[in-house]
Amino acid sequence: MRSSSPGLARALTLLAAFVAASLVTGVLLAGLFIPAVGATGVVTRSSVDYFNSLPADLSRPPLAEQSTMYASDGRTVIARFYDENRINVPLSKIAPVMRQAIVAIEDSRFYQHGGVDSKGILRAFLNNQMSGDTQGASTLTQQYIKNYNVEKALATGDAAAAKAAVSQNYSRKLQEIRTAIALEQQLKKDDILEGYLNIALFGDNTWGVEAASQYFFGISANNLSLVQAATLAGMVQSPTSFNPFVHPDKTTVRRNEVLARMFQLGMINQQQYDEAKAAKLEVKKTLAHNGCVTAGNMAYFCDYVINTIRTDPGFAFLGKTGTERVTNLKRGGYTLVTSLDPKVQNAAYSTAVDHVPVTDSSKVAVSAVTVQPGTGRVLAIAQNRNDNPDGKPGSTTLNYGVDKLLGD
Repeated sequence: MRSSSPGLARALTLLAAFVAASLVTGVLLAGLFIPAVGATGVVTRSSVDYFNSLPADLSRPPLAEQSTMYASDGRTVIARFYDENRINVPLSKIAPVMRQAIVAIEDSRFYQHGGVDSKGILRAFLNNQMSGDTQGASTLTQQYIKNYNVEKALATGDAAAAKAAVSQNYSRKLQEIRTAIALEQQLKKDDILEGYLNIALFGDNTWGVEAASQYFFGISANNLSLVQAATLAGMVQSPTSFNPFVHPDKTTVRRNEVLARMFQLGMINQQQYDEAKAAKLEVKKTLAHNGCVTAGNMAYFCDYVINTIRTDPGFAFLGKTGTERVTNLKRGGYTLVTSLDPKVQNAAYSTAVDHVPVTDSSKVAVSAVTVQPGTGRVLAIAQNRNDNPDGKPGSTTLNYGVDKLLGD
């Protein structure tokens, strides 16, 4: 019997080839790359061997995350430093509803597949062949690998590798699939989910769910509500398109798609779905201050510490050169506890500006440095200026309390 629909006939032919390939490899993904011949398709053993011979790069260097400089009490934050605003957290510190939301919208079969979702690939394969549109089928494991490849490229400044890591071609996809299968044999599902939630980009240079929770809602990821979790989960597909500060309406629609999927999968009940869907989109931008310029009256002390790290060979563990040390500081997630005493610092600053205000017409610059006798510990550095390069009256980047090497 001859089919009256060329489109249907083509779909059946492709499906036959796809299934034949799947039977040989043991997974429903071989049809992505094994050539089909004739109406039923013939799979060569060399194609299977080629797939199995692909190298699986399972290296996962530490993710870039912000470093924090504290005063001597270990509690007062002087400044944070980062290239990527990220705070790595274990899965136990991420609200269960956030874990459910990301699985629901990005990979609902995450806990059933072995790194590659055969049903998703089959669906995407047929859709792409029949309609000409591009439909993805990447699992969370595959997305995790792709993001890690981008991260490794960014860490070395390799723009070409970063671009290649997200290129739309079968060669990259094959390598990603091969690595995903290998990674699933090495790690537990929750370890992969934890890794994904820490590496994903949520927009505005905010990476990982902890930094995103703080930036968009002013809370920790451990305290996310259903509505907040659904909002964040929806954003990872396109952080620019679903930025709630720029596109609140689109973000709300996307959030509700996540909620609908969670309801469909039985993760939430009807009442939870209805209430969450009806909720207004409420976000609170909480900036993660970056660099000494955000340190207020402690800024010049902060500059002194950074310049010491840059110029003192004693900090070679951070890098061979000053530039390497500062770069690694912005990516290494370090905790720096300094000698600054907050009480002494505040007193020194108040004294300086009380005697000569920041915008005093005399333009006299005042600097006060407090050093602890016997130890040489610097307790405070203050001056009647704002640490800012904008050139406005009362601002300067020069630290008058130290020598030129540490003061520029």
